[in-house]
Amino acid sequence: MKIRCSKRVFERALTAFKEIHSSYEDILITTNDGKVILGPTDGAQSYQFSFMCEYDEQGSVEIDLTILSQIVEQLPDDDMTIEVTPDYRVRLLCDGKKYCCLGKCHITKKRGVFWLIDSELLAIPYDDNSNIGIAKSGNNYNHRLLWDAVKPKTCNKTFDYYPRGRVEISNKGRPVIYMNPYIGEEYVPKIMECFGLTELPKIHYDGSEHYKCYLDKT
Repeated sequence: MKIRCSKRVFERALTAFKEIHSSYEDILITTNDGKVILGPTDGAQSYQFSFMCEYDEQGSVEIDLTILSQIVEQLPDDDMTIEVTPDYRVRLLCDGKKYCCLGKCHITKKRGVFWLIDSELLAIPYDDNSNIGIAKSGNNYNHRLLWDAVKPKTCNKTFDYYPRGRVEISNKGRPVIYMNPYIGEEYVPKIMECFGLTELPKIHYDGSEHYKCYLDKT
C-alpha cells in the first residue's frame, strides 16, 4: 500500500486524532473510497479523521502513535509518501528524507457473548449490522434473547444453564473478558480466535449472580 498526500494535511488530522485519543498507543491508518482515514484501532467510527488523497490500493496498518508523531514532526512541509510493505514495514518519505518504522496487521477486534456447552465453545461476535439479541437500550446484548436465537436446535436449556461470558473492548482498545469462573484459562486462546483478539486479554472471573450457571447450583 502506498499513500501520497500533503504533510500539512496529514499532520492536522494526526493532531486532531491525538487531542481526542491521547491515551491510545496505536493508530489505525486505512485507505478507502478515495480517502485516508485515521482512527482508533477498536474501529470507533465516531472519532475518525479523513481526507482526500492518492493511494494505489485499499488497505490498513496499525502504527505506534508516538513514533508516527515524532517522524511526521521531522518531515518538511511538502508532499509525503507512506509506503507499507507486505510484512508491514512502514516507510515515510518527504523531500528526500526517509524514515522507517514497524507497523502491524489490523484485525478487527469484536465484542460479543459466548457459552461453554459441554466443552464446546459457542461464540457470538458482535456485528454492527446485527440486531439479534441486542437490548433495547444501548448496543449491549440481552443474553436471554440472544440465547433463544443462537442455541443449538436440540437444546432445551435456559440461557443461564451453561457457563458463559462476554468480550468487551476498553476505551483504550484493550480486550477484556468477563466470564464464569468455571470456564478455564485453557479456553482463552479459542475465545481470542473467535473474537479476533491479537493481544492477551485481561481476564475477569465474574462470580456474580448474573453469570451463575448450573454448576453453581449443584
